[in-house]
Amino acid sequence: KFMKWCDITSTVQEWGSEEIIIPYISPVDGKRHRYFPDFYVKIEGRRYLVEVKPLKQTKEPKTQKRMTKRYINEVVTWSVNQAKWKAASEFCKDQNWEFMLITEKELKVYWLLTKNKHSILPIRSFLHFQSNKIILRVTLTCSRFILLHLG
Repeated sequence: KFMKWCDITSTVQEWGSEEIIIPYISPVDGKRHRYFPDFYVKIEGRRYLVEVKPLKQTKEPKTQKRMTKRYINEVVTWSVNQAKWKAASEFCKDQNWEFMLITEKELKVYWLLTKNKHSILPIRSFLHFQSNKIILRVTLTCSRFILLHLG
């Protein structure tokens, strides 16, 4: 969905998938690894690195009493992702870019906005008619893309 959004959004000047390599130190083994963020996007002269993850992987696992394999895997995934995202944020800061993490929730909003080919006014209306929780979620994680898309 994000690739399609990039293709049909007129303000996207260029984009690529997994083209940038960012080194990071894994907290699991203490070794240097390579991170390939999902997307590079240039919108109206501004550059972004975008990582798409399931919402569940963007939240720290809740502490559990039992150390199941599933729980250990979730903790390892979370810690490695944190190291990757920190390295990506630092890379973006050095380049004067921005790192963004989006989930299926944001992808659904992108898709609704672009699939229905809303103009500027309907997009703003769409955002205003959402619940406060959704507006905050959209504002915190997607607004830069939407605002840039709006002009």
